[in-house]
Amino acid sequence: MAHDALQPRPADSLLTGAGLALLVHLLLIVGLTVAVDWHSAEPETVSAELWAAVPETAAPPPAPEPPAPAPEPKPEPKPAPEPKPAPPQAAPDRDAQIAIERAERRKKEEEREKRELAEKQAAEKKAAEKKAREKEEADKKAREKEEADKKAKAEADAKKKADAQKAADQKAEAQRLAKLRDDQLKRMQNSLGGTGTGSPTSTGTGARDAGPSASYGGKLRRLIKDNTIFNESVNGNPQVEIEVRAGPTGTIIARRVTKPSGLPSWDDAVIRAIDRMGTLPRDVDGRVPPVIVITARPHD
Repeated sequence: MAHDALQPRPADSLLTGAGLALLVHLLLIVGLTVAVDWHSAEPETVSAELWAAVPETAAPPPAPEPPAPAPEPKPEPKPAPEPKPAPPQAAPDRDAQIAIERAERRKKEEEREKRELAEKQAAEKKAAEKKAREKEEADKKAREKEEADKKAKAEADAKKKADAQKAADQKAEAQRLAKLRDDQLKRMQNSLGGTGTGSPTSTGTGARDAGPSASYGGKLRRLIKDNTIFNESVNGNPQVEIEVRAGPTGTIIARRVTKPSGLPSWDDAVIRAIDRMGTLPRDVDGRVPPVIVITARPHD
């Protein structure tokens, strides 16, 4: 087939190029071998023997000097041998590498486990200490609460006992005052012959009137007014009634409000005035009524 000049030249065959290169290398090797063997030769050796003559004779003429040996041709320097390629390094043992990696991982795991164990022990110790502190505080609070409960119970029992004792004392005092009043009335009746039937404030004409005289009430009111301290302004003129009990000598034994005025401060002021008096005045006949009801108003 004719080749078109406009088209690129087809590539040569690789086999042809490879064969030519191989042939050139072979020829070069053969030429080098022949050249090196042709210039190499064994060096010539010269030997000489020396004999000692017994008779002394004239020395023979010197032998002609042998011709100087032809200078040996210097061998051409051999081409430097091609450097041998370095042997490939042996691949590292995969099993040994794996064993080393496993050992490192195992060491790291052991270190991590030790660290986690130490952290866990520290956390457990801290939790145990916190729990111990909380238990100690709870026990302390429980003891304080128990002591407070015991103290409150003791105070309540003491108060209850004191209230019971006070009630018993008041009851005993009331019974004593009642008995004293009855005894006083009996003595008064006996002193009047046992025939008087009038009330303490009666003004009738019975056998004998044991009540105070007409002027005794005014006298008693003046004494109470002189001992009363009351500075409050009051609307109206409220009246308080107070029962007073006295002994034969006039000593006031008891007093109580039988009818309050509706103004506690006025009632308390009259009670304090009676306490300041301490004793009831004697009547015109020298006697002191054992029981009398006193009325008082702030504007009287």
